[in-house]
Parts: sequence; structure tokens; C-alpha cells
Amino acid sequence: MLSQPADTDETDETAHERRLRVRVFLMEYRTALLVAFVLLFALGAWVTYGAYADPGEETDQRLEHAWTATGELSHEATVTESTAVFPNGTVLQNEPVYYTSITPELEGEFVGGYEGETAEDVAVDVSVDLVYRAVDSEDGTVYWSQRETVGSASEPTVAPDDSVTAAFAVDVTDVAASIDEIEAELGASPGETEIYLEIDREIEGTIDGEFLSAGDQYTVDLEYDGDTYEVVDGGDGAYDETREEYETVTVPATVGPLRSIGGPLVALLGLAGAGGLAIASWRLPEPTAAEREWLAYRDDRDEYAELITNVRLPASKSTFAFDETEDDGATTANESTAPESATVDSLEELVQFGIDVGAAVVFDRRAERYVVHHRGIAYVYEPPSLRPTQASDERPDADAGDDSDTGTDLDRDTETSTDGFDAFETAEAAEVDRESEMETAGEGEPNERPDDTETDAATYRD
Repeated sequence: MLSQPADTDETDETAHERRLRVRVFLMEYRTALLVAFVLLFALGAWVTYGAYADPGEETDQRLEHAWTATGELSHEATVTESTAVFPNGTVLQNEPVYYTSITPELEGEFVGGYEGETAEDVAVDVSVDLVYRAVDSEDGTVYWSQRETVGSASEPTVAPDDSVTAAFAVDVTDVAASIDEIEAELGASPGETEIYLEIDREIEGTIDGEFLSAGDQYTVDLEYDGDTYEVVDGGDGAYDETREEYETVTVPATVGPLRSIGGPLVALLGLAGAGGLAIASWRLPEPTAAEREWLAYRDDRDEYAELITNVRLPASKSTFAFDETEDDGATTANESTAPESATVDSLEELVQFGIDVGAAVVFDRRAERYVVHHRGIAYVYEPPSLRPTQASDERPDADAGDDSDTGTDLDRDTETSTDGFDAFETAEAAEVDRESEMETAGEGEPNERPDDTETDAATYRD
């Protein structure tokens, strides 16, 4: 990619272009930005008001009263036939497995009560029923069922932490005999046979100043296979139930950090943005027509960089033109001392013209202008020159002082901003004189080396 035209001060010009584009952007979108910042502030203020001044209400469930119904199951069996392992009369308590031949009868008790600080007329009823039946395990169809109460207890007045005990006894061998008798009478054994204890506990009365009534039912399976049986205690021996009474109350809504912190931050951002936009609009003047033209030129130069050829022509040939003639199939170039020229309004138009006529677009770095030569006419575009000063980037301070001081500061700014350009022009003039002296000194020498100027011109002619 060909190099771009050299600027007087690349860093300063780039910084000035960036500031100028910021001013153009600010002027074009100032209204939209102001509306956006105002809306942002309004949104933040609304969220902040809702979070602190009027958070709203929500319903909540508040625990009003809690108490616990207690229960515990225990079981045991006494050995009736002495064995090498268990002597006669041995009591086996809470065993995982009992043997039908030596411990045919299961004994146990269920203890029921409640926990509370105060109580009045609290009645506790506990009952234990033995149930055996035939049931379909897939759909739950009950073919036949037998029920009998094997233990119960009832107390009309039970104090807190007291209990009521219902003792029970079940002869497993008698139950097995009853099942066989029922199936013999029916002549069939449909489904599967189940044996279980059904425990009911009821508590009613005034506990901790509240009248309460609660009933619970539990099932404890007895798995019997003819030789052994076991008590499948689903509650692991403990049957405590905590009862909680709630009331619905209305409380202020809970405000999360998204509203309590985010709302003020959004409002502050909108306010700061609007203030900063106002200050920038006051300090930065609207871009002039010359500045906008210069920016348009910079855009065109960047866009068409690959189509522009950079040539540094000597002063004596910086305005040469070509008359294109055909001689033996070759194109020759005849220099004219005063070529005709035409001015083009923009670099884009000049590049498009060069593309249409098939001619090169040349940037003459000595004259700092763009040229397209076609049929003896030089089509020229003179790029705008914009030298940045402080006065063009921001407004003077409101407290700048009297007129004499202001004039002195402006003169100082102007002098500072033009020093770089004057130095560049002085260097350019010195280089031109040096090249002219080299050309004069080299004339007439038979073995002189072609200078860079002729090489550049030849390159352009090609």
C-alpha cells in the first residue's frame, strides 16, 4: 500500500482531527443524547422513589403458634421354647427378626402425648388395631380384610410432657391360622396377604392458649414368612409431629440491591451525562464549514489511498503536462511549460474522473495538491488547509480578563500554532534550493547519475 501524504505534524494533526470529529458528533447527536440522559435520570429517580419512598406491600405468613405431638413405639417377644441360643423366658426387645417357633407372641406399646408450655383440658386418645387382608399389589384391590383392636388408651386431661400408653399383644401363629382358615373357607387365595398394625392418635384441647385438635394415623407392617416375622417400623420408633399455625400479614415489600442501589446510580449517571453534555456544548463551538470540508477531505483521502500515487516533483517540473501522441505504437510525453488546468471541487470527484479516463491520480508532495493529467489538461484538486488553534477547539473562558489581556493570549496562541508550519515551509524552501544547486552542478558531466527527480518523473510518465 502506498504511503499517505506527509503532514506537517502528524501527531498534532491526528489529535486535532479527533477533537474535531468529537465536536461534529456532539453537534449532530446533541439532542438525542440529551433526551437519552434525561430519560435515564427519570428512570433512576422513579426506581429510587419506589425503593425508598413507596416500596409497596406484600403478604407474608407469620408463625403464630407451634406445638408438637409426640409418639413412640416399642415391641418385644418372650422366648417360650428354650434353645441353645436363647434360654426359656428370655425377652427379646426391638429385634429386627423374631422366630415364630420360640417367640410366637409379639408384645408392644405405643406412647402418645404432646409438648407445650401451658395446657387446659387436653384429651389424648391412642388405639392400636391389627389388620390382616388379601390385596392385589398392582391395583390395590382388597379381596378380603379382618380388623381387631389389640390395644387402646384414653385420658381426658393430660398435662404437657405427660403421656398415654396403649399396650398391645399379637399372637402371630394365631393370625397365620386365621388367614389359613379364611382362605380354606373361600376356597381360593387371591392377591397377597398383608399383616400390619394401624395406630391412631388424637389430641384435642387448649395448648399455649390456643384450642387445637389433631389426629394422626400410622401403619406398622408385620412381615411373616411362616418361620420368622419382623416389625417394619417406618417411623424408626419415633412418631413426633410438629404442628405450626400461621397467620397472613401485610408487610412493606422487600427492596433488593438492584433497586436500592441501582436506582440512585442510574439517576446519577443521567444527571452527570446531561451536565457534561451542557458543559461540552458551551465550551465547544459548532464546527465551521471549512472544518467540515477538511474532515470530508480526510475521509476521501483514507478511502482512496490505494488509488493515489505519491510523487515528489522538482520545482521546475511540478506543473508539467503531457501531450499524448502515437509514434510507432508507443506513447510519448511532451512537456509543456504552461499546461492548461481545471479545478476539481473534491478529491472523490478527481479520483472518479481518473478512474473513468484511465489516468493516474498523483499527489504532488512539493505543491501539496492532487493532479490527473489527461489530453494536455491538468485536473487539479487543492486540499483544504486547516491549521488548528486553541480558539477553534473550545470557547474562551468566561473570566478571561480585559480586552488587552485577551488579545495578548490570542496572539500568543496564534504564534504558537503557526511556528510548526513556518518551520516546515522554511525546511521545504531549503530543500528546493539544495536540489536546484545539485541539478545546476550536475549539468554537462558525461557520467552523471540520474537524480531522484528524473526518476520520479519517469515513473509518473510510465
